[in-house]
Amino acid sequence: MRQAAAALYRDRSGADKLAGYVGLTPEAEAGDWRAAILAALRLRLPEYMLPAQLIALRQWPVGANGKTDRAALPAPQADAAAPMRSRAPNTPEEQVLAAIWRQTLGREDIGADDNFFQLGGDSILGLQIVAQARQAGLRWPRATSSAPTIAELAAQARPARQEAKLEDIPPGAPLPLTPAQRWFFERVDTLPRPGHWNQALLLSVAAGFPLRASQRLLRLEQSHDAFRLRFFRRSRRLAPTLRAARGLARRRLAGTRRS
Repeated sequence: MRQAAAALYRDRSGADKLAGYVGLTPEAEAGDWRAAILAALRLRLPEYMLPAQLIALRQWPVGANGKTDRAALPAPQADAAAPMRSRAPNTPEEQVLAAIWRQTLGREDIGADDNFFQLGGDSILGLQIVAQARQAGLRWPRATSSAPTIAELAAQARPARQEAKLEDIPPGAPLPLTPAQRWFFERVDTLPRPGHWNQALLLSVAAGFPLRASQRLLRLEQSHDAFRLRFFRRSRRLAPTLRAARGLARRRLAGTRRS
């Protein structure tokens, strides 16, 4: 490879993608240069940072200053990034994932061995696929960047656990700690300033605040369980507990003297 450059382009869906341009030696043109370049890039970059297209140029565009004339780099073709057709998804897991990919990526020509990122996927779309897969009953421990094909993802797929909904848990029942809560409470006794992690807010209201607005705050407390979480030590362990909504205590201070 004699020269190389990278540039953004917009695909058919309007998303920005990365194109790689290379100037090859005659010897490199005779071989499978795309596979060789991608293999070398994968040693240094994660899948989502790889170019969606690789374009070989026989004549490298050079400006008057001797540098690459980026404006003269040819625009990638809309369909050039489409891989060679691979086998059709056949297992139940592959078929579920293929349906999710078609909907998310907006294309029908998806095979079991096609690369998610080369089809136009990115990290944001990957998060959408993870969420849809969980709704369809599938989960896997690794991100899509570690297993970027339907075949690889299906091989790692496990049935999604049915998670209990907070609204189905009666007040007073213990709850499992979230990963962030577990991280904090495992270290709280060793933190030099544990109060640093506490955030308290005092909200002041203007005169004439309508009392009926407090009912809206009560509904807010009833709707969001996080406002009703309390943490108690049980057998040397902290466990969150969901308490019943209590509303706000109201006290009329009309006629009282301000201190």
